[in-house]
Amino acid sequence: MTQIIILSGFLGAGKTTLIRRLAETCWQGKKVVLVENEFGEVGIDGPFLRRTGLEIRELTSGCICCSLIGDFTDALCDIAARLAPDIIVIEPSGVAKLSEILRAAQLAAEKAPLALCCAVTVCDAGLCQDYAESFGEFYLDQIHHADLVLLSHAGETDAETRRGAAQFLAQHSPIADIIAAPWQDLDDAALRDVLEGAAEKRRARESSPEEKAGAGHGHARHHHHDHGAGRTFVSWCRRPTASYTADGLRRLALELSSGRCGRVLRVKGVVPTPAGNWLELDVSAGRADIRPGCEQPEGAICVIGAQLDESLLDAIIEKPDGTE
Repeated sequence: MTQIIILSGFLGAGKTTLIRRLAETCWQGKKVVLVENEFGEVGIDGPFLRRTGLEIRELTSGCICCSLIGDFTDALCDIAARLAPDIIVIEPSGVAKLSEILRAAQLAAEKAPLALCCAVTVCDAGLCQDYAESFGEFYLDQIHHADLVLLSHAGETDAETRRGAAQFLAQHSPIADIIAAPWQDLDDAALRDVLEGAAEKRRARESSPEEKAGAGHGHARHHHHDHGAGRTFVSWCRRPTASYTADGLRRLALELSSGRCGRVLRVKGVVPTPAGNWLELDVSAGRADIRPGCEQPEGAICVIGAQLDESLLDAIIEKPDGTE
């Protein structure tokens, strides 16, 4: 029986970093397939995660919980039949609704030898309350339906902020275990324990008489729900002709975070350098991470946000030296 683990989280929360940690530690020796859904036309994280040995399936033509939900359910069944992995990890788009991802996974489990293990949501310790206020349902749905909530960037906040975040999340998550300590500080055994604890609680809920009595009605509750992420968030992707130095990428990150181009929530990119190497860029909440990248057929930069000035974005990415 293939286990399904869903790792959700809003834009820039740290899902990809967590997946890499789990792949390198907790899932060693297991056959794992990652189903990754980018909100945009270009997948960026696949090459980064393939270094861990994960087998990647990318969906980039839309959000899982919108038009792709039927195709996504079929894809899970196909992966189970052809590859028979020990674990399928689903990394949905940062603007996906966890309730709809759960529905798709449950539909797939009715058709194939699949079992939903647990749903994990990663929340930025310093931003979760601001994001909940700004984005409401899109953000809170991922918290409300999680079995486990892990705080990211907790090491960059003080103890009072972490306590406030944990209390806020507990108010909006009736079933989840909430780990307020930085998950990066958990050793491998502790991380495995919190995942298994969440999975055990889900198994107990699903086997309870109350849950069984409600089975058969759960899917219909959400079937006609209008997700609407495409109307709230915009995904802008380009393949720049310019090459970038690390300093050029830092300037680009500052420019994109300045507000001139609209409300930029997330930037991902992989670009060539003048020396013929490759760099990866990851920007969220004004934090920029630049790291060595794998060689690609061509570069790509993707921006997710609201009220984006696409003509200004076009001009900026082709000016890596910061000139206008």
